[in-house]
Formats: sequence, C-alpha cells, structure tokens
Amino acid sequence: TTKITSVSSSAATDVTVYAKWVPARAEYRVLYYLQDKNLDGYVTIFSVSETFVGNVDEEVTATVKEYTGFTYNASISEAEGFVEADGKLELKLYYDRNTYPVNYENMEGATNHPSNKDVYAYDVPMTLEAPEKSGFKFAGWYTDEACTEANKITEISAGTMEEVTKNSGLEDVFLELTNHA
Repeated sequence: TTKITSVSSSAATDVTVYAKWVPARAEYRVLYYLQDKNLDGYVTIFSVSETFVGNVDEEVTATVKEYTGFTYNASISEAEGFVEADGKLELKLYYDRNTYPVNYENMEGATNHPSNKDVYAYDVPMTLEAPEKSGFKFAGWYTDEACTEANKITEISAGTMEEVTKNSGLEDVFLELTNHA
C-alpha cells in the first residue's frame, strides 16, 4: 500500500478518499489525600499523585491504593470520571486515618482525665493523663494487669495499630489523724 498525500488536479477520473479517525487524547490526574492528624481535613500526597493520558469522553477509574494505617473512603472520593478534552479531569481518592479503641481498666470509682480519649488515631501519639480517685494516689498507666514497672507507660506511641488496654495503678492513701489535746 502506498500512502497518498495529494491527488493531481489533472486526474481524469473520479477520486474517492476516506477519512480515518483516531480518538482525541487528553491528560487527567489522580490525586490521593490522607486524613490529617487532627482528623478534620485531608492533605495531598504529591509524591504519588499521577498523570495519565486517555481518550476524550472515555470513562476512567482510578486505582485504589493501600496505605498503612488508613482506610479508603469511597463515600467522599471521586474515583471515576470522563476524560475531558481540556485535560482538567482530576480524580480524588480520600483515605481516613484508622482509629482504635482504648480500654481503661482498674477504674472502679475513679474519674478518668477528660483528655484521655476512648479512641486513638494511627500515627498520632496520645499522652495518658492521670485519673482521680478519692482516697487513692495514681501510680501510673501500665500495659499489663499486674501493673509491673517494666510495663509502665505515659503515652500511646505513634504507629500503634491495635486495640489498647491500659491498667491504672491506684495506690491506697492512708491519712493518719492525731488528736492534740
């Protein structure tokens, strides 16, 4: 087959030409957002945002990725769309920071400190404050039921990814009253 780029004007016969169509192509972007440490917004991960090329008017779907400590949030993500000729399509995938329960044990009759939350978030350290209990002195938080010194802690570390049980060490406080007559 020979590619014809022009037909001579002196041709003495009818000429038939056929148009060939190829899809118009345009870029689109996929942006990934992780929930911030305050759990009230999202930040873009620019290092993994991607640019693709697709056919104009073609429906495309972003690939959901796995991020340690985060769960994909389909309800607010825009994972599908149609490629636009102007290249302005942006698919946005949002990931919520995982949260885990904190169980406080040995707290009968005690009032926990208001900043000691019932859940903690992935990669957000949480300082454990002292609870109060009438007639007792708080000796600390422990990761074991026996409250051994080797297992004493003051915070839940960043990167912890499991349900946590904290035992309070409450010591009796004895008050001695003397009569000075």
